[in-house]
Amino acid sequence: IKMASRKKCLILGLTVFLWLGLYAQNVNQNETCRLLRKFNLTGYVEAENHTVVIGGLFPVHYRTMPTSDSDEEIESPMCEGFNFRGFRWMKTMIHTIKEINERKDILPEHTLGYQIFDNCFSTTKAMESALVFLTGQEEYKPNYKNSTGKYLVAIIGAGGSTMSVAVSRILQSYSVLQLWNYFRNIKFTTHDGRKIETDFFGDIVRGYYDILNWHMDNAGNIAFVKVGEYKFTTSKYELVLPKNSTLFWKTESYRLPDSVCTKVCSPGTRRKNRPGQPLCCFDCIPCEDGYVSEKPGQRLCDPCGEDNWSNPQKNKCVPKLVEFLAYEEALGYALVILSIFGALVALAVTVVYVIHRHTPLAKANDQELSFLIQMSLVITVLSSILFIGKPYNWTCMARQVTLALGFCLCLSSILGKTISLFFAYRISKSKTRLISMHPIFRKLIVLICVVGEIGVCTAYLMLKPPRMVKNIEPQNVKIIFECNEGSIEFLCSIFAFDVLLALLCFLTTFVARKLPDNYYEGKCITFGMLVFFIVWISFVPAYLSTKGKFKVAVEIFAILASSYGLLGCIFLPKCFIILLRPKRNTDETVGGRVPTVDRSIQLASTSVSSELNTTVSTVLDE
Repeated sequence: IKMASRKKCLILGLTVFLWLGLYAQNVNQNETCRLLRKFNLTGYVEAENHTVVIGGLFPVHYRTMPTSDSDEEIESPMCEGFNFRGFRWMKTMIHTIKEINERKDILPEHTLGYQIFDNCFSTTKAMESALVFLTGQEEYKPNYKNSTGKYLVAIIGAGGSTMSVAVSRILQSYSVLQLWNYFRNIKFTTHDGRKIETDFFGDIVRGYYDILNWHMDNAGNIAFVKVGEYKFTTSKYELVLPKNSTLFWKTESYRLPDSVCTKVCSPGTRRKNRPGQPLCCFDCIPCEDGYVSEKPGQRLCDPCGEDNWSNPQKNKCVPKLVEFLAYEEALGYALVILSIFGALVALAVTVVYVIHRHTPLAKANDQELSFLIQMSLVITVLSSILFIGKPYNWTCMARQVTLALGFCLCLSSILGKTISLFFAYRISKSKTRLISMHPIFRKLIVLICVVGEIGVCTAYLMLKPPRMVKNIEPQNVKIIFECNEGSIEFLCSIFAFDVLLALLCFLTTFVARKLPDNYYEGKCITFGMLVFFIVWISFVPAYLSTKGKFKVAVEIFAILASSYGLLGCIFLPKCFIILLRPKRNTDETVGGRVPTVDRSIQLASTSVSSELNTTVSTVLDE
């Protein structure tokens, strides 16, 4: 019996022990399924003695602090990094609720409380706060009350789209009002009679915002003071700050600071911000050449037009200086005088030849070719006047063509003479009977050369003619009126033909320079051609190294120098004999015989048209 009773007691004790162990396990399991004991949320609460409460979620801090990994009870992370913007939102909500409670005309039978949590810019913290709004920190079932025991009517937050979406998904299941959804497309009138209108996004379309400034009194209390307004209309908005505004500025006097540390830049200068300093601090630097600032305080200078340039003060665009070789200036005036004087000298030589056309010396020089040379020299020296003055399209086309044709006529006529001298030299040196060149062939040479030159010039003017251009490249401050010569290939072809004629003249007369002493025609032409080549060879580097009107002056000097050289070398000795030494202007002095094998060929003034004689002009020394 005793043994049986002992066994019963042992079994009963084991049963009680197992029941207690299972009960303790169930208790532990129930506690682990509850919410966290403490969310560790930083809150701003004012809910006592208020009928309803509005919740708020704002990012008062930037981030959460990492927690230690452990097997113990999970702890909610702390926050760090103060966010002034989120703090300002929170204080705005508190101020608004207090202002509503102070007025009895808005909610006469109710007062508003608030409970605000810091979500720390973290979705996890925002969701924790949402659960606290629904259940309280110790409850596990939503009861539409927060931890203060008051009913929630709305929640404002949570400071970002990601956090707001996460919170709204929790709250919408329990029909908690979200204020933002209803604060859109509304119109109402404030207590002071102002009309407020919002758009679909809740932004004010018509109305105003009060600008509130923190003011601290002597006791250290902070108060919100209205210092201005933002006024909104459908087309614009404006900031209104009264002159006597009590806005607290961060300056030594705590009053409105001077907005600039530099006075307004005067016209002719522009603003250049100082690196590392506020935008109101800048330097006033002068505008660049070609740019102006006509108004004070300009950030950028305005460029002048193509035909204008900035004045020295850089505050106004003025027309650019125009440059060309004008008749009125000293250089142009001198060149015109030299051109006219050269033409008059050539005409005077023609008059001398016409008056003394029956003398032996005049007839011995082939009067027709001499007349053509004289007229061509008149054309060349007068063509230089076309280079002076403001260029136009017609002057650009006329001057180079006139010059080329004038030299072509002159050089082809000289070539006719030099070929005659060349034949005379061949006859004087030949031991066989030779026939001299008939005068008609000399005229034919001139005609062929001039017609060919006219053809090339016509093609030049028709295909790619010269034209007047405004050149602003060398000096931006000036506009140089000059001629664009058009096709350089055509221009080179025209003057290359003149150079070829000059070379032929020089070669033929150089060979004929060894005629008997009485015949100085060849020597005079040889010297004249040497002057011609020296002038134009010197012209090339001088022309390429000058700019503007001086380039035109160099070309005119070359034209006049070469024309004066030909005129002086060919005709001056003959005019000297005709006018000052008439006794030497006889058939005996001018004429001479060139010996041949069979007979002598008489070279006299009477043999101009002879088929067997060669007319040779002679110049005798005194």
